[in-house]
Amino acid sequence: MEKDIWTANKYISEPVSDGGKPRIPTLRVKAPNCNTREIYANEDKAKALVNSFFPKKPAELTVPANPIYPQPLDEPDQLFKERIHRHIAKLSPHKVPGPDGIPNIILQ
Repeated sequence: MEKDIWTANKYISEPVSDGGKPRIPTLRVKAPNCNTREIYANEDKAKALVNSFFPKKPAELTVPANPIYPQPLDEPDQLFKERIHRHIAKLSPHKVPGPDGIPNIILQ
């Protein structure tokens, strides 16, 4: 079949891989001076991705000596709590956690 010929051509013309794209496209990253630059080399791309997804820990965490906390909120009513429980039950357990970093499976 004609479609099979094109598929075979694709397999023999690309390097051996897992079937995905053979390389990462050119990346644009912000330099410390706020200019953007393009990265072409695979090693540099790997370093940029690692720095983007896994930033370095801060050297030292500073906690204020006398922190000022806001006034606590009133206790929510029972209807509000039931609504929260209902929404938590509908969450997909293994999705990426939200801004608080707590996985859905833990909330459930």
